Amino acid sequence: MRSIVTCAVLSGDPPMTTQWLKDGGEIPLDLEPKIELIDEYTTYLKFKAVGPHHNGNYTCIAKNPAATVNFTALLVVNVPPYWRSQPTDRSAVMGESLTVDCQANGFPVPQVRWKKDHGWNVWYEKGSRKRGDPGVRHNIKNVEGIGNKPIFQMESFSVRDTDVTPFISG
Repeated sequence: MRSIVTCAVLSGDPPMTTQWLKDGGEIPLDLEPKIELIDEYTTYLKFKAVGPHHNGNYTCIAKNPAATVNFTALLVVNVPPYWRSQPTDRSAVMGESLTVDCQANGFPVPQVRWKKDHGWNVWYEKGSRKRGDPGVRHNIKNVEGIGNKPIFQMESFSVRDTDVTPFISG
């Protein structure tokens, strides 16, 4: 997907200069910005292809000898959820502990939930989740289960394109 942001100065006299910023600083070159002067009052900020690293506040600053004005717009690029590492079935010895990871990426960050005995529970507080980490680590203490009966399942419920339900059995 591409993105074009327009900066059009509606009043003021030439000579006029414009400048673009991202989050208050220079736009990183790895974002591949292209600034195009349309006329003495209008510029475009173009991106051929945008991704989550383009998210941020973009500011157009217009200056002439009489004044300086600016306008800031927020660019948000949504990225469909996907598995960072494909979850797999796990087994554990009854009475022992097991740590299970469930990691998905996307923007906004996908929500991950855990299922135990046919009921859904969101267990961020019982698992450990690092700030900014799009995954959930769940520590199961004293694993319980009968034979191959699944006792936990996890899914990233905003990941729509994959149907992965790993089972943890005791």
